[in-house]
Amino acid sequence: MSLLLNVPPAQVELAKAKGAKWNDIDQSWYLPAEDFDRLVEIDAWIPQQHPCIILPDPVTVLYASGNCWKCDHTNRFIALAAGYFYEKDHNERDELTWMLQDFFAVFEQVTDISDHLQAFLRNKFPFYKYAWSEIAGKYLWLNHCSICQARQEDNQLFDTSNGIFHPTSQTAADLLQLHRFHFKYNPVINADYEIGEHARLINEYSSRIG
Repeated sequence: MSLLLNVPPAQVELAKAKGAKWNDIDQSWYLPAEDFDRLVEIDAWIPQQHPCIILPDPVTVLYASGNCWKCDHTNRFIALAAGYFYEKDHNERDELTWMLQDFFAVFEQVTDISDHLQAFLRNKFPFYKYAWSEIAGKYLWLNHCSICQARQEDNQLFDTSNGIFHPTSQTAADLLQLHRFHFKYNPVINADYEIGEHARLINEYSSRIG
């Protein structure tokens, strides 16, 4: 795996000095995974406007079955997840950092997804779409009902008391599936996550496929 970069011609030499490599086949710049300790140095060339999370390979997609709140149709809903990831932050001196977060997380409130992951999601999961969230008051990647097209808001799917992506028991976590998909380049997203018992239950008891 490696991270795609957007390097302007005038900054090629600077980017190379900071670890960027050129792929002749793809005609693109990238940072090899083994050099992710240099993420801070190449941060300006990450294409996403507000990147905060770099997903690992393989990319994990959490599957769940649930009913539409509007028409009661049974749908397959998804959420992005990861066993570890890199997260952008600032330290106590307000200096930029990219931290390796070595724990399992399920992501919600997803506002930005890198282009190659977007293309994959639109093809594989056409009812997971970028749409206006009435609850959040901003555009998010949301699940939609395959019949009536109603938006399935994250606050419902991740509800701490009965959300399908927030299991409170092994039995509930057993109903979920973790599917893994390989990508040539690390996807980048902007999203939130919550550390808690639900993540442990999913990581330990949900079936893994792929």
